[in-house]
Amino acid sequence: MVENGSIINGSLAITLSAYALPSPPKKQSLLSKDFGHILESGDGSDVSFRVGDEDFPAHRLVIQARSPALAAEIPAAPGASIAIGGDIDPKAFGAFLKFLYTEDLPGAEEILGEEYSKESGCQMRESLFHVAERFNHEEMKGILEEQMLAKLDASTAARTLSFAEQHGRQQLQETCCRMVVSKGWLQEVIQSDGWFGHLMPSSNYPTVAKDALLLEASRALKKPRGPVPNAGA
Repeated sequence: MVENGSIINGSLAITLSAYALPSPPKKQSLLSKDFGHILESGDGSDVSFRVGDEDFPAHRLVIQARSPALAAEIPAAPGASIAIGGDIDPKAFGAFLKFLYTEDLPGAEEILGEEYSKESGCQMRESLFHVAERFNHEEMKGILEEQMLAKLDASTAARTLSFAEQHGRQQLQETCCRMVVSKGWLQEVIQSDGWFGHLMPSSNYPTVAKDALLLEASRALKKPRGPVPNAGA
């Protein structure tokens, strides 16, 4: 859309404005809804997963089709009950099962309900990633990275950078660095609790993410700002 045009130093200058239209909400297919109802009802289930104190009825064929890594833990005997250890959060596992059945991964707000806060939301997304990592589900990892970036702000950036490094998610780390610098959060991030808790040198936390952030800031400062306008124009 052309908003206006003017002649500056003999050249035509045109100001353009770009407007991004909101994306339509993702529509859940009827098949996806039906599979979700099957999971919720437990009808016809022939396997059960025990996570903490909770049981999750499921269907062997769906698990075999959607998560070979989880299916590998199911014994051949029908009606088996499998204990899922390894510090898996029951709510996160339930969300993982829902994703396997419906391809719809609920956000931390939906999972936690009234228990949701910025801190608990970060923890839940990390717990979900832990489940996806345990069962080698790259698609779910990618969705969770998008959710982390959508909720990113100056108070959570250092934690997200540390998490990205610990799990080898270079794209998440690079995008986080660019967002911090482009949005002018750098000083606030450096003064945040997350900076001292996650990114300062220590025996418990890596520091490469901190160095990557500072390098991105250094590059931004070195970028040319473009020609200086003619003072007489």
